[in-house]
Amino acid sequence: MKSIFVFGLFEDSPGKTTFSCSLLHKLKNLGIDSVPLKARAGHNYWYQYDMIRPCLKDGRLYCSDIIKLKKASGCKEKYEILNPIDTLITPLDTCYYLENETSRNLYLAHKDLYNHLVMERYTILKNGRTENTILLRESPTHLISTEIIEKLTSKADQILKIDHLESWTSFYDQNASNAITTCTEYLKKHDIMVSEGFCDIIYPAPIVKHEVVVGVSPGTVVIYDSERFCKAVKYYTRERKTQFKASEIIPYLKPKGIYKIPPSTKSELNDFDKLSKAYQEPLESILNQL
Repeated sequence: MKSIFVFGLFEDSPGKTTFSCSLLHKLKNLGIDSVPLKARAGHNYWYQYDMIRPCLKDGRLYCSDIIKLKKASGCKEKYEILNPIDTLITPLDTCYYLENETSRNLYLAHKDLYNHLVMERYTILKNGRTENTILLRESPTHLISTEIIEKLTSKADQILKIDHLESWTSFYDQNASNAITTCTEYLKKHDIMVSEGFCDIIYPAPIVKHEVVVGVSPGTVVIYDSERFCKAVKYYTRERKTQFKASEIIPYLKPKGIYKIPPSTKSELNDFDKLSKAYQEPLESILNQL
């Protein structure tokens, strides 16, 4: 299996999934067996409520990005395998804070990401079957009902409750690598894997050799030297870091190609043929390297 790694140059909406969809669709049209991997994802119950509806129907937790990526690739794998770790967050319950706390506490709580956590799913493959563990925030004060939580966790193999940030961090440190590694190993039966980073985190998974490394930001696609990328990752790994910001590692990378990309309308974002045409130049460069 060959691997292509796509990461965001910036944290907010860099365009990773849009580019990955265009690439996966191109590979599918060429008859190449390709598969996406979004090792870690996150979505918001309030701002992405449309996505919650199919999750409630299925009794499973998965994000809208992995639906798009799977559709673009045409693969038949489970969402949970394609996206081993998925986090659900939501805004705080303003009424609760105004009725029971002070306004100042509301703003202080809002700044802490842990206070927005609802749950996080970890999928591990064992003996050919998936095991889904839900890490559930205990005693939350955010905008999601107990009934909704029960539906989203109804098919989990295990539910673990946490009550502070340290528990969340500790569970991730102990289980993220195993979840991502077991799913990645399973997906190696495909010819090409398009692995997508989380926000601007450049390496959220155990080391996998990538033939092509791509950085994405609005209007720009950058193809980097994969050998220098691997060396930079090994350097940070020696410091026992499991993930790095793009801003930390970009100075050590050498661009092989920089391409300007036009903006897309909403309808174009949902048309993989048009996306592949818009990204034609960097896509051709990637194909030539495989």
